[in-house]
Amino acid sequence: MGAPGGAALAGLLLLLLAGRGGFHAFSSVATAGGAAGSLSLPEVLSFERRGHLALRQFFAPEDVASLKAELLRTMETTREEAKLHAIMMNDAEVEELAPFLQHFNPWRRSEKVAEFARSPRLAEAACRLLNVESVRLYQDCVFEKRVGDDCTNWHSDLTMAPLDTNEFLTFWIPLDYVLHPDDGGTGLVTLIVAPVANPNLRHTPTHARPNTST
Repeated sequence: MGAPGGAALAGLLLLLLAGRGGFHAFSSVATAGGAAGSLSLPEVLSFERRGHLALRQFFAPEDVASLKAELLRTMETTREEAKLHAIMMNDAEVEELAPFLQHFNPWRRSEKVAEFARSPRLAEAACRLLNVESVRLYQDCVFEKRVGDDCTNWHSDLTMAPLDTNEFLTFWIPLDYVLHPDDGGTGLVTLIVAPVANPNLRHTPTHARPNTST
């Protein structure tokens, strides 16, 4: 969906991985605790069956507004870098332009964003959904839809994170008001997705395995 009404839209993506070992790009470990009960049993079961979960009012509106204000500040320092990355993503053969800007790892430039990304509330939800004791922040990224940007086609993000494990998930957090589906929007506040890296690894529900038939 493009940005309507003469205003840009933004959303925050967080990718969390299970475990304590690994890549140098990880932030400090976040462990479960401090936000017990933030997910209901039906929500956990729905995630296990479907591989995704939409949560409404998972964060207080004032917390999202405060986070957005801080992210907008960090985005001003990475705008040229984001524009260059968008150009590199363009498909010259079909003259397709990247329909958004990406601002990578704002947690590195803001203690407030880092505190949010490593918050016990997010860690508890991720640990419970992955059935693990701890998770690490692999990456965060702000997606910015500018006025005039085209819609984003249906696609798979897995090629952007070729991890040989299924023990990771992504949080997609809109920073702006999202229209109700009846008005052309998604109606989502927070969306948690478990990409399927390898259907033979554990924690991969059968229904979530990719269809390899032709």
